[in-house]
Amino acid sequence: MDICTPRRILAAVVHVCEATLFKRLIEFENTDSGSLTIEDFLAKADEEPVSKCLAKSGEVLCEHKDKGAEHFSHGLCEECYDNFTELSGGLEGGADPPAFQRAEKQRLDAAKRAKEAAVDEAICELHNSDFEDNIMSPGKVTVPEHT
Repeated sequence: MDICTPRRILAAVVHVCEATLFKRLIEFENTDSGSLTIEDFLAKADEEPVSKCLAKSGEVLCEHKDKGAEHFSHGLCEECYDNFTELSGGLEGGADPPAFQRAEKQRLDAAKRAKEAAVDEAICELHNSDFEDNIMSPGKVTVPEHT
């Protein structure tokens, strides 16, 4: 199976800029897994044991577990959960990394400048067109008579 997806679409999905995505793909290509076919990759994934650390309902697994902290959510006390949410952007969606935010801002700024330049150019062409029309067909010119 050959998957061809443009880098800009992948970058938008994984929330990293294209340069970072390209760098990570090159790094992956240089690993043992990078040379596997999709079928081999999926088979190897099925072979690997997955260690699951499932918290019992209400069990605290964070650094405060020995200090008697109360369970807040997802195995964390309230303080650790708040830190996790602030750093990661939370469990829903997540925050875009700073490099992605910068690249996205630059892309949007460049698109805005290009749009403004196109509007300015259209206005200039319109003015030039009006000016040329007036020169080519000035209309009736009246010259006052001297008496």
